[in-house]
Amino acid sequence: MNNFYFGFLEENSIVSITDKYGKITYVNDKFCKISKYSRKELIGKRHNIINSGYHSKELFTNMWRTISNGNTWRGEICNRAKDGSLYWVESFIKPELDKDGKPIKYYSFRIIITERKQREEEQFYQTVSKLGAIFENSPGFQFFIGKNRTLLSFNKSSSSIPKVVRNAKIGLGENGNLLDFSSFFKNFENNLEDSLLGQEIVLEQQVDFFNDGKKKWFLVTYYPVDDNQGKVIGVSITAVDIDQRKRAEIDLNSAFEQKRALISSIPDPIFFKDGEGRWMIINAAAMNLFHVTKNQWGGKTNLQMAKVCPQFKKILEVSHTNDELTWATGGSTEMVEVIRHNGSTEEYNVSRYPIYHTGGSRKAMIVICHNITELKKNKEKLKKQNEQLMRIAWLQAHSARAPVARILGLANIIKLSDKNDPLHEEILARMVECAKTLDNVIHEIMDYAEDDYDYGYKMEAEKINRS
Repeated sequence: MNNFYFGFLEENSIVSITDKYGKITYVNDKFCKISKYSRKELIGKRHNIINSGYHSKELFTNMWRTISNGNTWRGEICNRAKDGSLYWVESFIKPELDKDGKPIKYYSFRIIITERKQREEEQFYQTVSKLGAIFENSPGFQFFIGKNRTLLSFNKSSSSIPKVVRNAKIGLGENGNLLDFSSFFKNFENNLEDSLLGQEIVLEQQVDFFNDGKKKWFLVTYYPVDDNQGKVIGVSITAVDIDQRKRAEIDLNSAFEQKRALISSIPDPIFFKDGEGRWMIINAAAMNLFHVTKNQWGGKTNLQMAKVCPQFKKILEVSHTNDELTWATGGSTEMVEVIRHNGSTEEYNVSRYPIYHTGGSRKAMIVICHNITELKKNKEKLKKQNEQLMRIAWLQAHSARAPVARILGLANIIKLSDKNDPLHEEILARMVECAKTLDNVIHEIMDYAEDDYDYGYKMEAEKINRS
């Protein structure tokens, strides 16, 4: 290291030098003064002679990993002097490397920050006290965990939880002396670490605070708490009981899914739209009608769908117009809409049912489409058959008039002639023959009418079944 810079740093900071194994080879007067150890007591020793026990092993493991790789390490360390007093330093450790880039010694420079840390600690406990006062009598559970994973405060409701005591160490359940939050908060370790890094986390989860198998739903919040300088000093965890609301929501969702399944089974296309006309729910028949998937239609309006399905642009624009007409009428409507696609034409009887909020604003609309294409074809066919029947009946009626006229004429002859006339039997035979001819004509009309009636009856029955 450059002698000028070393001299400057030695004059203005606490300095020590160690060999590559971490044994102290040099300390300046400031080091001896703050640690209250003599040079003789320090040379040849390691820095753990002033270890306060405040920091975790992970901190020093990370420090050695950094400097042994040739990099400079910086951090705040709490040390213990020979007389037992604690002091804080901001420490910089820089390795000196050989030609191969391997450390041969380490230079440590420290600046006293004890007064600043004491002020921070005082502010910290003021913050903890304020949090405790805010949540003391709240109905939910509240915990404040410091950055060193210590439970610093909790509210009255939380005091009934086993092992919840002030300054309890937070850890996993393997060690019986530690308070294991993971036993009742799902994914606690990851959430705590993320929150210590400054992330606010809000989630709903089932929690069993007393490990009695009675889980309840809570709204759990991990909120990072910082000092006046924006540095995170701990995490406030709150758990608010939402069990009643959550279970009602689950029941509602279950009922909703049952209705959704029922709607999906209906063969007619059905659309549920919100007050802005966005497609919120449609059944399988509706998706098949416009050849779309869930990812294509969810939350879109008719006009937006016209861009997704340009082949149906015209009918979607018509549908938009008819929706607005229905809103304008304030009641349900029925309209016939025509869909033309790939050379085919289908007609639908579209029923719209608007739903309003209490204040009269639009809430939702239910649209049900019933395909009447085949029904109209069958009506046209029936109409033609009826016309044909009328023609046949007219022709057959004319055919029937001749035998009827003969029967009437022969009846008059019998009436006016002598009863003993030998022609009576022949006349009666002629009347019977005419009656048979008339009977055949009537049967032909009835047979045709019966076939037509059966066809019409079947069509009407199918219509009723579809409805």
